[in-house]
Formats: sequence, C-alpha cells, structure tokens
Amino acid sequence: MNQDSRRRVLIVDDYVSGAEALAEACSEHYDVRFVGGGSAAMEVTLAWEPSVVVLDIDMPAPNGLDVARMIRDMSHLDGMVLIAVTGRGAAFDRDEALAHGFDSYLTKPVDVNRLLALIADALG
Repeated sequence: MNQDSRRRVLIVDDYVSGAEALAEACSEHYDVRFVGGGSAAMEVTLAWEPSVVVLDIDMPAPNGLDVARMIRDMSHLDGMVLIAVTGRGAAFDRDEALAHGFDSYLTKPVDVNRLLALIADALG
C-alpha cells in the first residue's frame, strides 16, 4: 500500500443513499469515496488503494464476503482494514464475516461515532 493511501476510506453499499451518508460523515476526517457494488469496489480498491474499506455484506454478486476474500487474496493489499457493515446481527454472521477476512463488524443502522473510532484505530 502506498504512503498516500493512509487516510483513504472506501465506502461500499448497494444502498447508495446509505453509502453517501456514511461517506459524508467520514469526509470531514478522511479522503472518502463511495461505490454501489462489489465489482466497482474491486475496481476502486485496485486503482485507488484505500487504507480502509467499509463494506456492506448483503449485495448482489459479488457480495461483501466475496470482495473481502478477493482483497485478502492479494498480497499487495496486506494491511488494508476491512469493516463489515450489514443488517445481519447474529453471532454466526459476525463470525462468518471475520472468517472471510473482515477486521470489524458493524450492524445497520451504523453508529457513525463507532465507525469513526474503528477507522481512527485502524489508521493509528
């Protein structure tokens, strides 16, 4: 990951209004982009190399679990922090997300202060 990407945050959600709202909340502190699906997430991740990806799990293919797995399979993206955002709340779903390579798991509606704290912790 290059030095310029330290404060880059990518928000991914097929519910575009939700992605926009999270991006707006984060933009005061970080360089933020948002996209509306898994394919676009991979394109932007590869081209822009954000340090944090906030990724909805429940999207049309490729879903968030697929995208997380693809990112984790690319050695040049080591160190990228993945935060799952989803309407799922069961412990099994959380464990499944973490097993797919997510570092953190948030349920919707997202507590923006908690999200900002996770991002700040990730960026040190």
